[in-house]
Amino acid sequence: MQALQHSPTASAQLPQSQSLMTVAVPMHMAQEQTTSLLPLLRQSQPCAPKIVLAPHVALTWGAFFLDGMLETVDHPNSRRLQVLAAWPHGFDQLIQHNTAVLMALAEQMQPFWSHQLMQLQRPSVFEYLVVSALGDFVGRHLMEHHGQYPEPAVYAAQITMYLKLFFAC
Repeated sequence: MQALQHSPTASAQLPQSQSLMTVAVPMHMAQEQTTSLLPLLRQSQPCAPKIVLAPHVALTWGAFFLDGMLETVDHPNSRRLQVLAAWPHGFDQLIQHNTAVLMALAEQMQPFWSHQLMQLQRPSVFEYLVVSALGDFVGRHLMEHHGQYPEPAVYAAQITMYLKLFFAC
């Protein structure tokens, strides 16, 4: 597989020594819920276009997303238990679905990497206001819809709304 070139504006915020990570998402993960990761490992699947993220961005987004999904200010542990009780497929499957949401966020972020708000030296503002909020949305959806993960069109619309609010466009 050949990686897409990382745009110069997106890499401008990275230290020169920072390596980049290419993540390929199987098409059916982006379009429908999956029940097992093992068939993905055994079969060759067509992949969606690759999104290139620095490892620290991917890891930070994953942490903030999960924090937004499972934690609340009032009762930190009760939300975690409620979300995990609502989700019937195991924690590993939850992480796989979360990855698809974060890849959708990465796709929609492409025009915004060079935005002045992304160039500020304020760590984790975007992650707190957008990524964590997106995790909160997914966690609430799981609890309110009896463990059903939001459809791609639903979380894509939520991502669009959060990005428009954050970048005021």
